[in-house]
Amino acid sequence: MNQIKPDFFIHTIDRNDIIIDLNDAWLRFALGNDAPHLTYQAVVGRSLWAFITGAETHHIYRLLLKQIRQSQQRIVFTHRCDSPTLIRYVQMEIIPAANGIVEFRNQLLLQKHRDPVPLLDPTVQRTSELLKMCSWCNRLLCDQMWLLLEEAINYLGLFGSSQLPQITHGICPACTLLFEDLR
Repeated sequence: MNQIKPDFFIHTIDRNDIIIDLNDAWLRFALGNDAPHLTYQAVVGRSLWAFITGAETHHIYRLLLKQIRQSQQRIVFTHRCDSPTLIRYVQMEIIPAANGIVEFRNQLLLQKHRDPVPLLDPTVQRTSELLKMCSWCNRLLCDQMWLLLEEAINYLGLFGSSQLPQITHGICPACTLLFEDLR
């Protein structure tokens, strides 16, 4: 297990959900998450919605932003944000500010190295088959069961597969309950 420096990676959006700022830690995190193309110039000035995938995830974020802006109360929760070689648990704090501005403040809580997981590698060739992954806990939907990423890879026999499905995003029932009071 790696010791984590309590660095906050932060991005800020305006009242129209346009990203207006990123800090250096956010840029370092993007680089470490196999996204070197997400530079300051490529992200700032674009809509937050260009970076959030999956209709259910979109919906939850819209509900979160609506509640935060109306209540002017921050929300804090933990989620999983893996890369092909890292298991990461992140705490996200969404903080309202004046004039509809919202700051997303993320802190890496735990990071563990693992053998590469091709399923999470964005450079791997994909089939047209879709596999749904929870955007909060990284569980995968397999035969109507939400399994932990590692269990799902075993269950689906994807370890040695040269043909991997595309990942689509959603929210598993357990994570949906975390945001039930937003509805």
